[in-house]
Amino acid sequence: MPALPTVGRADAVALFRDQSRRAVLFTMASVPAAAVLAAGKGVLFVLAPSTSLLGTVVFAIGVVALKVKIIRCHIVTRRTVIEAAADGQDDVDPALMHERTYRVTGIVLVVLSLVFTASFLPLVTGSTEQTKYDKWPAIILAAVTFAEIGLAIHGVVSARRNRDPLAEAVKLMNLAAGFVLLTLAQSALISLEPATDPGPAGRLSGIAFGSLAAMVGVGMLVRSRSRTKLRAAGHHPGKRTVGA
Repeated sequence: MPALPTVGRADAVALFRDQSRRAVLFTMASVPAAAVLAAGKGVLFVLAPSTSLLGTVVFAIGVVALKVKIIRCHIVTRRTVIEAAADGQDDVDPALMHERTYRVTGIVLVVLSLVFTASFLPLVTGSTEQTKYDKWPAIILAAVTFAEIGLAIHGVVSARRNRDPLAEAVKLMNLAAGFVLLTLAQSALISLEPATDPGPAGRLSGIAFGSLAAMVGVGMLVRSRSRTKLRAAGHHPGKRTVGA
């Protein structure tokens, strides 16, 4: 098999201009921070255990795993395309490989969102009370949450006009994570104001935002099914023979 081409300055410029690859690079850069923030929430769960915080920790770990999955898909797809081009093959469809990961991301988001929503059911049924954090755990939780919300907003904005399945998966995953984080931010802020009683809205917010996150995942599955039907009908959106 011929040697693979080396990466030069032109490739670096192309990489920067390619929105899909740039979105994956931003995702790659966010993984260490997301992992550290997820670990921080795990520590908070140990300090102040609650089913709602456990659901948040599970969701955070799942999002980190999805980011790694998306990055791996991009790397494997690009390698496959380059190797196929070196062998003179032109029948590789990167969009099809991206679509599989997009669909998996949607499925996992639905599962994670349902787990998160279920973790708030004890609050609604009254079998447990909303967790009140001490001052410093609440401050740490608020800081961690708003940092993650910032990362989520950046991810949504950076991929807002990108139609590639992988970039779109990153955008919608960040959107779903943003819904979940809003609930956690609310819990932290309520703990900083002990005299504030949010009433039923505080208990129902987790279910409401968890449902919105699940709807994002369902929407991804519907959109993936629609694209699959178009491809089966002879349309090949996003097919390329060079790059990924």
